[in-house]
Amino acid sequence: MILSNAPITFDSNFKLRKVKQIMKQKSILKFIAGITAFILIFFLLILYNGFMGNPLSAKLADNKIKAYVDKTYPDLDLTLSETKYNFTDSSYYSKAQSNTSPDTTFMISYGRGRITDDYSYEVANCFTTYRRLSDAFTKDVEGILSQEFPYKTTIVLADYGKDEFDLNKLKLDMPYDITTPPLPASLCVYCTSKELTYEVLGERLLQLHAIMEKHKIPIKTYSLALEADEADEKPSNHRVEVIDFPADKINTANLTEELKKHQSAWEDSHKK
Repeated sequence: MILSNAPITFDSNFKLRKVKQIMKQKSILKFIAGITAFILIFFLLILYNGFMGNPLSAKLADNKIKAYVDKTYPDLDLTLSETKYNFTDSSYYSKAQSNTSPDTTFMISYGRGRITDDYSYEVANCFTTYRRLSDAFTKDVEGILSQEFPYKTTIVLADYGKDEFDLNKLKLDMPYDITTPPLPASLCVYCTSKELTYEVLGERLLQLHAIMEKHKIPIKTYSLALEADEADEKPSNHRVEVIDFPADKINTANLTEELKKHQSAWEDSHKK
């Protein structure tokens, strides 16, 4: 057997083919990475447009809304807010506010080639007036009770027109006067108590009514609930309440029984 001492050599063509193969693989990987990045960026742009809209559409909507206001409401002296995107229905909207009328404020939207506004619902029927007066009423009553009603409250809601919601009695930009409600006034209060009884409920109701009379606030109906304080060691899920109790029955001879009777009748009338 003859052994050769000649050195082992590699075919130069094999080396060249190997290098080309590696370069080709790298090129393919770069191409795939580029396509993936493009798809990701494209997806992010679609996602962004879906939630934020796009500048070109926003500018178009802004121009459309301004032209619509100039044509439809030339005498209202309106200022428009920045046009924003509503992703829930893919529309653009702007808030219109009169410079002379606080209650003349409404939304205008543009989408799918159509412009709509809620002037007739918000302004024409004085719903913005109702909302302004009701918010001011609740805020003032909350302030009064926080100072004069010596119990922890979880809900305080003063409102107008609960049973007689007639917006025709309101006038745009009418002044707010807590002592002269434009619609029948109601008061709802939830407060905590260690004793959840109608006797305690009656005592609290008398206190509430006295505070309202002191400030000359004519409440037509009261809703009052007693709840256990969450800080109690053994809180109860039981609650004692009366809903829509007429103020003219508060000074009745036996308030406790009157409260029970009223609440029983209210629950019977509201059963499904």
